[in-house]
Amino acid sequence: MTEEREIADEPRLIEQVTLPTVGLVCQRHAIFVNTGETLPAEGEAALALCGVRVTLGPAPEEMLPGVPAEVVDCADCQGIIWDEPDPRPAHARPRLYIRRVGTVPVHIVDVEGLTATTMTSLCRTVFHLGEALEQLAPGAGAPCTGCLLASLSRPALLAP
Repeated sequence: MTEEREIADEPRLIEQVTLPTVGLVCQRHAIFVNTGETLPAEGEAALALCGVRVTLGPAPEEMLPGVPAEVVDCADCQGIIWDEPDPRPAHARPRLYIRRVGTVPVHIVDVEGLTATTMTSLCRTVFHLGEALEQLAPGAGAPCTGCLLASLSRPALLAP
């Protein structure tokens, strides 16, 4: 006799705790089941929102003898559930934020401005190999106005 499988009557998220691939902290993944789909049974494999294949079953109680299992939410699954945008858009190109040592303005150098011996910023300032430069984190320092305006996704409009 075959056991009749339960069908989802509304969209559901099923949580499944998995063993870590590295370390001692388990991850709680989310599996989406849409209305009308068969709910996965214990022991079956399912695909989590983040793309990880998980086997449904009880969560581990201990990671090592006497060490209770610690569980954290999978950041990728949570990002999909809460529709959080990626911290950096996929189309964004890496940029360097540099200035000459002892100067104030921070220039933005796009990948297109890099050669073997020079770096050209968005405002067309050229930095040569061997110059004393500082690399800063994005948002640190006082930005060069020309680089700042050139970094906008659309042209800046001046007020009348």
